[in-house]
Amino acid sequence: FTYRDAVVVDTPILLRAYRDRIREAHSLEDRLQRAMVFTEYLDTCATELGDDVDIAWEERSGSAKRLMERLHSKELAQRTANSQ
Repeated sequence: FTYRDAVVVDTPILLRAYRDRIREAHSLEDRLQRAMVFTEYLDTCATELGDDVDIAWEERSGSAKRLMERLHSKELAQRTANSQ
């Protein structure tokens, strides 16, 4: 998550559908959402490259998504606990 959160601000997003969804983010929840959209964008790019992708992208992408989902769940649980 940390790496994707950092590089998203310097990565040119060429597809408008994703560029419109990747915004400046400050809260952890917003940053996680942005990183998830960025990962979706990278998935699309990897699919378009097809056999030219020389890494196990699906495995790496899946691992990153699972980590971000766990972080998001923890963030929601903490926010709920703090509001009670």
